[in-house]
Amino acid sequence: MAQPVSTGTVVSDGLDGTGGKKPNQVMPEGKGRDFDSGGCTWYVTLDTPRGQEGAPPETKSHARLAEGFEYSPHLVAAAGGTAVQFRAYVDGAHTANSRYARCELREMEKDGRTKAGWSISEGSHVMEAEFALYHTLKEMPEMVCGQIHGDQTEVIAFFRYRAGRGIGWQWGKAEVHYPDRDNYPEQGKYVKIRLEAVNGIVKGFINGELIFERPDDRSGCYFKLGAYLQSSPTLDHEDPNAYGQMLVRYVKVTHESG
Repeated sequence: MAQPVSTGTVVSDGLDGTGGKKPNQVMPEGKGRDFDSGGCTWYVTLDTPRGQEGAPPETKSHARLAEGFEYSPHLVAAAGGTAVQFRAYVDGAHTANSRYARCELREMEKDGRTKAGWSISEGSHVMEAEFALYHTLKEMPEMVCGQIHGDQTEVIAFFRYRAGRGIGWQWGKAEVHYPDRDNYPEQGKYVKIRLEAVNGIVKGFINGELIFERPDDRSGCYFKLGAYLQSSPTLDHEDPNAYGQMLVRYVKVTHESG
């Protein structure tokens, strides 16, 4: 496992110690992981192939994840089997609607085949996760780590990390905030985040503290979690071997109607 390098996160209380399955958790289970219990399933977008500009990124389905797919060092059990490592290289493949590489989960429906798409204005939609940021790029040391994404290319709200600033949040494509906290950041420590959309109100929490709240009514929404870089080799003259990395202990998604 990589050691913390020019990075910081927020201290959390850790796991609850029950050892039991939680809805929609990402945790190593022997050879594989439990990606499919709970309110949704996931597929993963990888940063491979590397060094081939224009090549589409590889994706792995819910079925492959449930079988125990891993691809070291991009997506693999880490920290003695207590977490899953997500690593994205800056010269990795990226989607058609982005310039940056990622190793990231995308929410799917329970059937594992249909892309999730829910409305902020109807019902309750919550993602909770616990992760640590362990490595960032040198020239642009920022990484998106959890999102509510809208239909097509529409970005709604997400958490992002910047070395020396800790965990912040962003609304839309331009409004970025890094809370001024004495305990942000701490190197190599786990942070708990919560993103929720409940009957037209979007809220974000860090370690149980509410840090933003906004009204919204967009539909076609879904959750994402993982290492999503914010630079490329040409944009910030990054070393092609530079990468961003996070360890995820836990992610849970719940949906309720009404």
